[in-house]
Amino acid sequence: MKMLTMFKKIEGNIEKNIVGIYFFTILQIIMIVMSFFLG
Repeated sequence: MKMLTMFKKIEGNIEKNIVGIYFFTILQIIMIVMSFFLG
Protein backbone atom coordinates (compact mmCIF):
# COMPACT_ATOMS: atom_id res chain seq x y z
CA MET A 1 0.00 0.00 0.00
CA LYS A 2 2.77 2.43 0.97
CA MET A 3 4.70 1.71 -2.25
CA LEU A 4 1.60 2.51 -4.31
CA THR A 5 1.07 5.93 -2.68
CA MET A 6 4.75 6.76 -3.17
CA PHE A 7 4.48 5.78 -6.84
CA LYS A 8 1.40 7.98 -7.21
CA LYS A 9 3.29 10.91 -5.66
CA ILE A 10 6.26 10.42 -8.00
CA GLU A 11 3.89 10.13 -10.98
CA GLY A 12 2.24 13.43 -10.00
CA ASN A 13 5.63 15.17 -9.77
CA ILE A 14 6.64 13.89 -13.22
CA GLU A 15 3.36 15.21 -14.65
CA LYS A 16 4.01 18.65 -13.14
CA ASN A 17 7.56 18.64 -14.53
CA ILE A 18 6.30 17.75 -18.04
CA VAL A 19 3.81 20.65 -17.87
CA GLY A 20 6.64 22.96 -16.74
CA ILE A 21 8.97 21.84 -19.53
CA TYR A 22 6.13 22.18 -22.09
CA PHE A 23 5.30 25.71 -20.87
CA PHE A 24 8.99 26.73 -20.86
CA THR A 25 9.47 25.42 -24.42
CA ILE A 26 6.43 27.39 -25.65
CA LEU A 27 7.76 30.48 -23.86
CA GLN A 28 11.13 30.10 -25.62
CA ILE A 29 9.45 29.65 -29.03
CA ILE A 30 7.38 32.81 -28.43
CA MET A 31 10.55 34.73 -27.49
CA ILE A 32 12.33 33.53 -30.66
CA VAL A 33 9.34 34.41 -32.86
CA MET A 34 8.97 37.84 -31.23
CA SER A 35 12.69 38.64 -31.63
CA PHE A 36 12.48 37.43 -35.25
CA PHE A 37 9.57 39.77 -36.02
CA LEU A 38 10.95 42.73 -34.05
CA GLY A 39 14.53 42.22 -35.27
